[in-house]
Amino acid sequence: MADLGKKVTYSNSLAREPRSRETIRFRDDGSMVHVVVAASPIRMGDELHGMVAVYTDISKQKNAEDKLLRLNQSLKTLSAGNMALVRATDEKILLNDVCNILVKIGGYTFAWVGFAKSEKDTVIHVAARAGRDKGYLNRVHFQLKKTMRQSNPVARAIGNTELTVCRYTSNSKQTGIWYQEGVKRKFASSLSLPLSSQDEVFGALNIYSSDPNAFDEKEVDLLTEMATDLAFGIGVLRARIAHQKAESEKEKMQLLKKLKSLGLLSESGEIDDVLGITLKDLLDRRLQSIVLKKGLARSMKQARQFIVHGHVMVDSKKITSPNFLVPVDKEAKVGFLQKHHSVIPGGDLIELPLGEDHKALKEAFQASRAAVSTEMLASAGDPKALASAAEPPSAKKAVELTPEQAKKLGIDF
Repeated sequence: MADLGKKVTYSNSLAREPRSRETIRFRDDGSMVHVVVAASPIRMGDELHGMVAVYTDISKQKNAEDKLLRLNQSLKTLSAGNMALVRATDEKILLNDVCNILVKIGGYTFAWVGFAKSEKDTVIHVAARAGRDKGYLNRVHFQLKKTMRQSNPVARAIGNTELTVCRYTSNSKQTGIWYQEGVKRKFASSLSLPLSSQDEVFGALNIYSSDPNAFDEKEVDLLTEMATDLAFGIGVLRARIAHQKAESEKEKMQLLKKLKSLGLLSESGEIDDVLGITLKDLLDRRLQSIVLKKGLARSMKQARQFIVHGHVMVDSKKITSPNFLVPVDKEAKVGFLQKHHSVIPGGDLIELPLGEDHKALKEAFQASRAAVSTEMLASAGDPKALASAAEPPSAKKAVELTPEQAKKLGIDF
């Protein structure tokens, strides 16, 4: 067996009876060896003449145990990562959660995520980190230059879409500052995994361990799956944000279009100009205000009555809400309905066309012998004369009046 380095010094208790223990020794080349040291005293009678120490290499057994432990940790890490993905609503929080999971559950020394923000950007930006890096990322600035893509594991993962396992050993031929600074911080191994979405690599997940035997094939497979899930989650979050942004932009354009159609904004108006719209601007665009403005009513109260009772139309459509906001291109089409039906139960309907003068309307009233209510006659020119009209016959007739015709008669509805 190779030289196992320092000698072991035993206490007096060990000299009295056999002892054994597990320990770690290092070979001359720096590689680590797990051994069991069994020591027994050599006696002749009651005198101690020496001791026998036997070193047994148990590296294979320990490595198998460590692999199983790392595999279980990787499975727990993957499970916790999937839970973080399910709950994720924010990309930054998700990245920090994954890095913390790798350190706290996975048992790794340090983890970080780096992004290349654009194709022309040669700098790899740190998006999230967790663990003990001892200023590593402040000292090392990873870049995507083509000359670095073969030796730099992070640039290789992003630029060449290759996962890279690196071993930090004293006899390595690596000379990059990223390697030298890693050795100073006692990183024993690292893994860089590309993050891609829709066949486009946008970053890398980088994991560091103090165990030189970390990142075996099965462990790498599980961590690769975690990186794939993370990249998918990032893609989903970004697509969701893009959709929300598009919806927000669509709603903004619809609002601007609506306000411009109502004359509340100029054609060149922007979303910031909405804050300049006053209450008076809104009130002036109400149907009640437009009816008064066009002279179709003598007061706001009368305008409201005309609208509520269904006498006003906008673009040939009856509107009964005084607060209806009238578009600018519909303002010229605000007017009274063409006909207003006033029917006496059991009687015939007489329609009076628009444009008839005051005299013709009164003659039509007399000819039809219509019953006019006291409320309607209250504002008429001669309510007593109209009220004293003869009772209509059994086949009563009603006069159909438009608001314009009623206004000519001086009748308020």
